[in-house]
Amino acid sequence: MRPLFIGNSHAFYNALPFQVREMVRSLEIPCEVQVLTMGGVSLAWHAKQRGTMATIRYGGWTHIVLQQKSHPFPGEERLLADLETLRPHLEHSGAKILLYGIWPEEAKPENRTVIDNALVAASSRFGYPIVPVSSAWHLCEGGAPEIDLYDTDGEHASPAGSYLAACVFAGYLTAQSPVGLPGRIELNGDVLADIAPETARHLREAARQVLSPINFRPNSTAIAQDSACLERPLPFPKGRGEG
Repeated sequence: MRPLFIGNSHAFYNALPFQVREMVRSLEIPCEVQVLTMGGVSLAWHAKQRGTMATIRYGGWTHIVLQQKSHPFPGEERLLADLETLRPHLEHSGAKILLYGIWPEEAKPENRTVIDNALVAASSRFGYPIVPVSSAWHLCEGGAPEIDLYDTDGEHASPAGSYLAACVFAGYLTAQSPVGLPGRIELNGDVLADIAPETARHLREAARQVLSPINFRPNSTAIAQDSACLERPLPFPKGRGEG
């Protein structure tokens, strides 16, 4: 598996792609990731970079994840135009193209609907599935509000927020349940994630619920381990997810 992440700081904050890589590898699936990001930019900026275009076309990716600028979100029309510009290169790549379902600013929760509607419109027009990170975020905010998903700036993800996003991506990319993924991730002497066990279980369960339409491959050992360790029932109501 060779996913390429394209976007701005939300696509690399807390080493998100490398958390995803290590989660995928924990499932005994070979994985290498690449990241093309620049803080504060939109997909329109990437569409003007010759290096980005060459990397998309010739990198041999299995998946390409596209993250549009979201704080502030430039709107549906801009998103559709940017994807139209990128489309010839994306199609040439042969990769499966995915849209990153990003969350709104903490102070502007009403923007979630605006962002979600724009992504749904883009998915409908281009056929690119949405990785439902925003839905998992919303589900967790309602079911476990004690878990702080935002960093201090109210825009980027906290360590818990990035871990939740990584669980959604790992589950989506592998079609395996995120239940049982490691809560601590170390790489080259650095700690990329170190989530308290019960918090990690709640975040994995939120990811599992929004990914429930996926027909997961068997991962019964991990599921049994997570279920056996739960100290209290998960608070998430069943049936909530993509919205």
